[in-house]
Amino acid sequence: MKRSFILFSLFILMLLLVNTAVAQDFYFGNDLSYVNQMEDCGADFKEWMQPKDVYDVYSERGNDLVRVRLWVDPVWQEDLNQPAGVKPIYSNFEDVKETIQRSKAAGMQVLLDFHYSDFWADPGRQVIPSRWYDVAFDEQALADSVYNYTHKVLSDLNDEGLMPEMVQVGNETNSGMMTHRSMDQNFDATEPISISWQRHARMFNAGIQAVRDVSASSSVNTKVALHYAGVGSGLDWWYQNAISNGITDFDVIGFSYYYAWHGSSIEAVGDQIESLSQTYPDKEIIILETGYPWTDKNFDSSGNIITDTTPEYDPVSPAVQLDYLVNLTKEVMASGGDGVIFWESAWVTTSCTTPWATGSSHDHVVFFEPFTDNFIGNGGGLWMNSDFYADMNSVQVIYKVDMNGQDQSNGVYIAIDENEDGSEESRRMYHEGDGIYSYTTYLSPGTETTSFFHAGSDPQNRESVPAACATSGDRVTTVENENMETGYQWGTCDAIAGSGSQDLTLTVAVNMEGQDTSSGVYVTGDFTAENGSGWTIEPMQHEEGHVYSYTVTVEPGEEGGYYFLNGNNWTDRETVPQACVGYYDADRGYFINNESMTYAYYFGSCDTFDFVATSIDEQADIPQKAALHQNYPNPFNPTTVIPYEVNEPAIVDLKLYNMLGQEVRTLVSDFKGAGTYYFNLSAGDLPSGTYIYKLIAGDFSANKKLTLIK
Repeated sequence: MKRSFILFSLFILMLLLVNTAVAQDFYFGNDLSYVNQMEDCGADFKEWMQPKDVYDVYSERGNDLVRVRLWVDPVWQEDLNQPAGVKPIYSNFEDVKETIQRSKAAGMQVLLDFHYSDFWADPGRQVIPSRWYDVAFDEQALADSVYNYTHKVLSDLNDEGLMPEMVQVGNETNSGMMTHRSMDQNFDATEPISISWQRHARMFNAGIQAVRDVSASSSVNTKVALHYAGVGSGLDWWYQNAISNGITDFDVIGFSYYYAWHGSSIEAVGDQIESLSQTYPDKEIIILETGYPWTDKNFDSSGNIITDTTPEYDPVSPAVQLDYLVNLTKEVMASGGDGVIFWESAWVTTSCTTPWATGSSHDHVVFFEPFTDNFIGNGGGLWMNSDFYADMNSVQVIYKVDMNGQDQSNGVYIAIDENEDGSEESRRMYHEGDGIYSYTTYLSPGTETTSFFHAGSDPQNRESVPAACATSGDRVTTVENENMETGYQWGTCDAIAGSGSQDLTLTVAVNMEGQDTSSGVYVTGDFTAENGSGWTIEPMQHEEGHVYSYTVTVEPGEEGGYYFLNGNNWTDRETVPQACVGYYDADRGYFINNESMTYAYYFGSCDTFDFVATSIDEQADIPQKAALHQNYPNPFNPTTVIPYEVNEPAIVDLKLYNMLGQEVRTLVSDFKGAGTYYFNLSAGDLPSGTYIYKLIAGDFSANKKLTLIK
């Protein structure tokens, strides 16, 4: 009798759990809408350089909510020229179903994002699906279409056990749902339909009702989210309007927040979330989209979308990206918010195309290395670790070890006691390159950790820490009141070769023996290669006379080869005398230890000279024959202005180069003094990306970068 009662009680409890939305304290989410396509496009997602199901990568790192977009009839994709093996259409029902299946199989919940469009819906583009074109002005018929479509999608998913835990009715609906009837060839919205809030309410409520009706007969109690893009007064105004116009049956106040476009600080966003939670205590508040870069580099021909960074988190790096996301999430939590979702952290660079370019506009933002698709184990992809938020005052702590000369074949680990309870747990360390491994965590100030490094997963293969820097054989670190980094060479008390990047300055004197410099002076080397990619040719800055320089930031311990070129073609390279060949049997060599280094040579010679870079303040006192200024706006599309000055009559050449150093256009070639060049790319003959524009006037030479975004 007792056993039967227990079984009956368990059965009732299971029914209650099944028919209740899963209890969720905070959502750690990522939008993975591109993942399936990226795999078909050749992306080979990895962790620790071993292939791994990307959904498992996210789940095991703490992601508990996957957001996925749904377009109605995205047939425009069929016109894109994609590589073999790539399906003609993604983000349709079949693709979304695959994402939901894989997400749930990996133990994650799902947010299904109905765009109610065949294309991206955003604040300036809410285009009605083509299948509803004929009823665009018939509100009742259109509302019925929204209801029937939403009901059909969710019913089909529910029948297969794939009912999403949350549904987003519309995407970035600042201007309402389906406010335009068509798009032009540039995918801009045309044929306005209506801006009436009464109409908006009818469409929203039709979608919401469909969610409620399907959910009523489902084992999943699906939540409804609305979505506004932006923060500040507009966010408050939009939800006030929605509710006052009868859009009330929703669960989540959702919004997009990107510093690059919305400009608000993390603290200001927290203040607004706190205000919203007090005004609408019955609603959850979730940042449905956010993002922040880990590098300012671009790894393909598709221009980077997010280019502006907040001064508090600049310059960017993987560690800075992580810190930004952790601090944003802490602020959301502390202010009464319920979740954060990162947008498109797996949209890696591949040979696939978008309507605008080949590659990814998020390759500088994603949580995976370019070209290898390996999870970046010291960057933003760690932000979902719930342990980081046990103490809202915790700080970022990075432990590093230099493994050069040691066995690294089975990975490198740190055994560390983070809880001060005497138990050291082994954590795998991320290989940053050049034998340097790191482990990143968040700990409370004042915490005293003990640790040691070991090769492979077996702690028995540990380092022997000298007594001079050990307590009971282990390293001891006291956590400071702000972010900190500590690093050692394996088995020594010596600090790691470089806890901090250094400047490498390469300088060359040319034209001493009649070399032609009319096409500029360039340099190439290992420092121009990114994650296994080939060398690129980089322009050098004209200093004075016949001297040119190039400065790049590199990590301590880095070494490699390089050489100069008196033009932007590979055939223009210098011949390095054998007496000063340092690398690859033909190139000069460099090595950076714990301080910045300057190498200064005569072109094609082993002879050196002293070079001290002129500071900006010192340059201001030198009469300039010419000047080249930054273009504005930048990034731009389709026009920008390039101002320059020439104070003495001279032949002026203003040219545009791609990032390989190849000339793509002559902008100005004339005998003149000063000018402003109006650069118009409305013809669309150059792809999105970063370019270099260079001014040569007499013996003056200077260059700057510009970014075209289409």
